[in-house]
Amino acid sequence: MNTLTITATFDLTDDVTLTGIKDGEEHGTLILKDGKISYYIFETKKTEDFEDDTIEFATFAMNNHLTFKKCASNRYILFQPNPKKNNTTDCSFRAYAKVQGITWEEAYDIATALGREMNLMPNDHRVVDKILTEKFGFTFTKYEKGDTKKTVNEFAIEHPKGTYVGWMHGHVVAIVDGNYYDSWDSGSRKMKGFYSKND
Repeated sequence: MNTLTITATFDLTDDVTLTGIKDGEEHGTLILKDGKISYYIFETKKTEDFEDDTIEFATFAMNNHLTFKKCASNRYILFQPNPKKNNTTDCSFRAYAKVQGITWEEAYDIATALGREMNLMPNDHRVVDKILTEKFGFTFTKYEKGDTKKTVNEFAIEHPKGTYVGWMHGHVVAIVDGNYYDSWDSGSRKMKGFYSKND
């Protein structure tokens, strides 16, 4: 394991993502981005923002006895369940297929049936929301004004366990156990909210 003690020099001009280790267990994620330092704590699911105060962060790391290891900066995994591998507006079908373990055709049938019932297109957000919350048992969390909106990749890094569907303008993506699954790399897109599922 490549570890880094808190005595290392942080260059805030670089974009770096590291996993914080405490007592041999993964404790959180350190993100250095755009000259700012933030640390997401897995247990509390809260982010500590240190801005550019390296001394404050070093004190926090020492007080928590943290060491750091490199982690994959990109959590994208290609996922294209469309049987003909067509690139079409089926992101919600892909997300359903991944988070529910169903086929693309089954996802298609569920969405089109409810879309017809609601007199909406199958990929309309109102249809997507109803399928995820009422049929699949997800809970929706919307980022409010003033909240720090995460990119898909950042969210995946900060959520190494669990099943989620990220929601952004005109797109949804499955995020499962710290990776996001899509037919294209949507990791840099800013999320407006997310669906979570407690199994």
